[in-house]
Amino acid sequence: MQHPPLPRGTVVLPGTDVEGAWTRFYPFEALHHLHSICNPMSSEDLDRLVDALDPQDGDQALDLACGHGELLRRLSRCAAVG
Repeated sequence: MQHPPLPRGTVVLPGTDVEGAWTRFYPFEALHHLHSICNPMSSEDLDRLVDALDPQDGDQALDLACGHGELLRRLSRCAAVG
């Protein structure tokens, strides 16, 4: 399996296992690459979460390595969330 190269200027600290990272996450890539929600939440659960958050125009949300950004997509459909 080929992976994209690290971005130019990336510094790999001594003792870190960058190559092993790809190997460790391969099963998750295989299991989740076709899923819009990459966690145990159902679509209905995610809708309830968005309703509870009650996003308003100008709100901000941060989605860090949480799949394909489905929560952000749903938030942005409700309000101008940046």
